[in-house]
Amino acid sequence: YKYDREQMNRLFQLEQDWTVRFNEYCQSLKSEQDLDQWLLMLARKMEPEFIRFYITDANGFQQSSNVSKKSGEWKLYSFYKGYNWSFRPYFIRTTVAMERRHSGYLSERYVDFSSSEQTRTFSMPLSNGMFLFADISADYLYQERLSE
Repeated sequence: YKYDREQMNRLFQLEQDWTVRFNEYCQSLKSEQDLDQWLLMLARKMEPEFIRFYITDANGFQQSSNVSKKSGEWKLYSFYKGYNWSFRPYFIRTTVAMERRHSGYLSERYVDFSSSEQTRTFSMPLSNGMFLFADISADYLYQERLSE
């Protein structure tokens, strides 16, 4: 019981800390700015906790490429542009929670479909009505004992 309470407190604190940290950068996003280039800049500033970033609109359609770290380098994967996330059971709950709270949202643990590793996603509402999603590295979760 005590361990579970400590774990939950750590997760909520992490969610709060990342909200503040991401907010600094999210306010710099301009409506005419290239989303992929902005995500590349953000990714370099948010290492080593995160391994993938992307942006969707409120309807769930991905507006950016995936920006993912492969072999130590950040790369753009435009294949995912236009992908519809709204059919995923967590998407509406996550976006509504972010809108209501006006803050970031840390997901429950899940298995990533591309790496088959346990992960979590931190999401953040953007000022332009879109949403930022940042997948957390399995190594970071393991080091911080957040994958249990």
